[in-house]
Amino acid sequence: MAPVHIAASPTDHPVMRSQINVLDDGIIVALFFNHMVIDGTGIGALLESLAACCNGATFIPCNIECEQNTRENLLVTLERNKMPGHPEIRSPPILEVPTGTGHEEVHDSLLLDYKFFISGTKIKLLREHIQNLGSGFVSEDDILTAILWTCLGRSRPHRLSQRGLPASVCKLQRVVNVRHKLRPHVSPYYVGNCFIMLNEALTTVELGQEASDSETGEQAFARQIAPVARLLRSRLDKVDDLFIRDYFSHYETASDWANTSVHEPDVAVTSIRRLNIYGEYFGPILGKVEDFEMLPYMNPEGVCTIMPHRRAGDDAWEVGVTLGREDMERLRKNVKWRWLVDRESPLQVFEGHHVV
Repeated sequence: MAPVHIAASPTDHPVMRSQINVLDDGIIVALFFNHMVIDGTGIGALLESLAACCNGATFIPCNIECEQNTRENLLVTLERNKMPGHPEIRSPPILEVPTGTGHEEVHDSLLLDYKFFISGTKIKLLREHIQNLGSGFVSEDDILTAILWTCLGRSRPHRLSQRGLPASVCKLQRVVNVRHKLRPHVSPYYVGNCFIMLNEALTTVELGQEASDSETGEQAFARQIAPVARLLRSRLDKVDDLFIRDYFSHYETASDWANTSVHEPDVAVTSIRRLNIYGEYFGPILGKVEDFEMLPYMNPEGVCTIMPHRRAGDDAWEVGVTLGREDMERLRKNVKWRWLVDRESPLQVFEGHHVV
């Protein structure tokens, strides 16, 4: 989730970098992926292929033919979807200017990065209450996204008034993998980007509707987030092949980034919960992954990343959150957020270390 000015930079950047540190009791593999080219599902496919190589497999899931065929099919369909006689809009040439790309500063020192471990039992309990309130399916992912939108939206009041919108409006961006929604389906082992960003907006009043005094705390919380979760589910249910191709086609005709869905919202939620990193077996010598960390490299403020599910029997939801210091303190003191969170830990990898 790089800032827009970095994503739009004309400077060429590598697609992937890697570094391996060998320790006495294992190795640390550091991988850098360019999100302009590869998404979370693609990273999972590459890691699964790497595990297959470590096991001496003769066949690996990722292959060049799949990449080429998928890209060709998508491009052909986009060309077919263009309206006859529709004028082609070309972006103006990008001028090379002697300015920095933003990579000189690895991370904004004014931001804090925290990892929160949210109780899976309480998420299930909230889902049960919401299902009892009315018909309609909502997933645990819908509920957690609604919670993040609600709690972060209430924790960032002073930020919301600086977007050119009424102070009460909070914008959400939800990143959605669409490989399985396209027709024909795109292979889950396609490495390239295949996601869309759904943009939503609600007022802080709509995000914080209070329940009746007769309800318990968890019931009141469920009633508060129920309409938000159902909104998210209804939007997701409308995403089909036609919707996706129309979404992609906008990038073919957009004259600049303002005419696309690439904007920095107040809250952005992306999920790699299904990334099977802890289930991969890297051979008899290396074994399985002990710990996985995704560094919030240049994350803009308000980005929330739902991390991979660790192991069977552990139902916790692990979420990385990037916020300004004051906003992070407000979030951590939020009563409903504290009820959900089992434990938390700050990520200090970007903070300077001074030797005394």
